[in-house]
Amino acid sequence: RQRHLTIPCEMCIRDRLIQNPRHLEVQLCGDKQGNLVHLFERDCSVQRNNQKLLEESPAPNLPESVRRALFDAALKLGNAIGYDSAGTVEFIMDAADQSPFFLEMNTRLQVEHPVTELVTGIDLVEWQIIAASGQALPLAQDQITTRGHAIEARITAERADLNFQPATGTLAAVSAPNALRFDSGVESGSVVSPFYDSLLAKAIGYAPVRADAVERLGTGLEETSLLGVPTIQPFLIDAVRHPLFAEGRATTGFIAQAFPDGWAPDAPTLATLRAAAAYLYLNVQARESETPANPWHARSAFRIMGVAHPAQSIVHLADEFGAADVDVQIADGSVHARIGETAITLSSVAIGVGALSFEANGAQCSVTFRQHADGLSVALNGLSLTAKAHLKIDAALTGGDQSEAPSGNSLVAPLPGTVTNIFVADGQSVKKGDSLAQMEAMKLVHTLSAHADGVVKAVHVSTGMIVTAGTVLLEITPDDLKEVA
Repeated sequence: RQRHLTIPCEMCIRDRLIQNPRHLEVQLCGDKQGNLVHLFERDCSVQRNNQKLLEESPAPNLPESVRRALFDAALKLGNAIGYDSAGTVEFIMDAADQSPFFLEMNTRLQVEHPVTELVTGIDLVEWQIIAASGQALPLAQDQITTRGHAIEARITAERADLNFQPATGTLAAVSAPNALRFDSGVESGSVVSPFYDSLLAKAIGYAPVRADAVERLGTGLEETSLLGVPTIQPFLIDAVRHPLFAEGRATTGFIAQAFPDGWAPDAPTLATLRAAAAYLYLNVQARESETPANPWHARSAFRIMGVAHPAQSIVHLADEFGAADVDVQIADGSVHARIGETAITLSSVAIGVGALSFEANGAQCSVTFRQHADGLSVALNGLSLTAKAHLKIDAALTGGDQSEAPSGNSLVAPLPGTVTNIFVADGQSVKKGDSLAQMEAMKLVHTLSAHADGVVKAVHVSTGMIVTAGTVLLEITPDDLKEVA
């Protein structure tokens, strides 16, 4: 149910189902002397969990008649309430019929305000202060113009491959290219906890035309490194380059349309990154020291007489995306790795301080890395991972990676957060898929479901408890175990 703002007639109430909406908004700014202006519109349609991910100004493929209608409606509302600060009037509009409907007004500066600043050249924070001090706004409506195109990507601490599940940890490195405006509230060593919003930084690309802004943002995101905590950075790169977004046809259903089976990292890039991580693990002393490499520390082969055969090591990696055994051979400055049936060759390999360069598949690559207490963090083309590594020969006799999905007899917390609801009690029968509990982390609510049919054996937590990732919340006796018993 949305409030419909008839333009230019009186506001009325109408029920309307909007199945394929665009999310549009108008930036307003007013002062205490009665002046009120708009600073054009933004499109914020790309969202997950009803929260924005990509925002841009001006809105692409928007008829001028609709744009003017949005401005008129926003100013009409602002004037009616005597608005005297920065604020945003938001609308939704069916992509097919181009009739805007009023959604809400946010009486504050919003996360996406940098795109408006870049296309208008106006510092909105400065204007807020001017208005709050009782002074008149510096410019009248006819003096405010827009030029070029700006697109903002919100980099959040989430797992796009797990339906945007929040992630926590300590950032080992934060860096961004000069080609982007990069607004960040974190730095190397910052702790990302479950108690606040997951937003880490905003990357904004600007160019005279939209296509160039899209390309600049995508390239800039590839060159940005945030190590130590999973982020949606690689998803954002794929999103801005997807035809639906690149052509300006995105709606709020963009993610489901563009990634119907969910998002997953690019397999070749992931394999190359794991090969680089395995090589870096085998050369810890060499990359952490600026002194010449000691041949006794090297993993490559050498002989005093005769031809040396490449040394071979199998490195077991466990990272956010699973576990892999990397068969590595190092010889003559090249790394030959195999992960399952996938072969990767890194040639012209060179290690610098915090960076590994090489050539792979005909392209020059640069991997940013950091060694820290939680493991080895590496990033390539915007995709990052943190891996725990050891030689396969050093694996415990019990073997296997311990990060397997929980079995049907227990429900564990997938992330740190607060238990907000328990829907079952001891002795209650449940079916696979039934909602058992809810957790809240980083302003998002996560409903946890049963993995199997059975009976609740024990509930180990209560509402309001703060738990860490992996905490057993409750246990279920599956029906198949009851039958055996």
